[in-house]
Amino acid sequence: MKSNLTLTVFFLLFLSANAYSQFDSTKLLHRTFKTTLVNMEGKTHKGFLAELLDSSLVISHSSIQFGRSALSNKPMETYIIPDISYVKIRTKGSTGRGMLTGALIGMGIGVLTGLISGDDRGNTNNGGQWFSATAGEKAAILGLVGTFNGGIIGGIIGAIAHKKFIISGKKENFDKMKTTVLEKAYRKS
Repeated sequence: MKSNLTLTVFFLLFLSANAYSQFDSTKLLHRTFKTTLVNMEGKTHKGFLAELLDSSLVISHSSIQFGRSALSNKPMETYIIPDISYVKIRTKGSTGRGMLTGALIGMGIGVLTGLISGDDRGNTNNGGQWFSATAGEKAAILGLVGTFNGGIIGGIIGAIAHKKFIISGKKENFDKMKTTVLEKAYRKS
């Protein structure tokens, strides 16, 4: 009887520990960060951010997800803090996400504008309009125009969006960059 109770308690503890680990909120999102590093001599090094260590950062020349360098056999370079002038980081795929977001916002604005403007009066001899459209027709046309224009604007914004961190060989600046990048890598959205 005592062994059954011990076995039951152990089983319940195992289940509760396993259930708790399923809801861990600090999971890495496995993002890929395009990185441009300029050293103190002015030389530019481009690649993908692989790791952020206490006193250095690791850049891979081929695409790799942040935090996955231990699983990879790709060639990587390590840069220590005193050698780093500044670092530019942007998320891979930000241009495409910008285009999609801009297109959806532009379409929404265009459709709403067309629907709000309402139907035009028909073509009559005394004061009517030469061209008339229904609210639905306006919504379709303006939605299409808004989608195209919003996609272009969103793509441009996504392409130029990056974060520049001026390190100047100082550990405090590097730690600020590290905090920002880790927040982005572990953020839910």
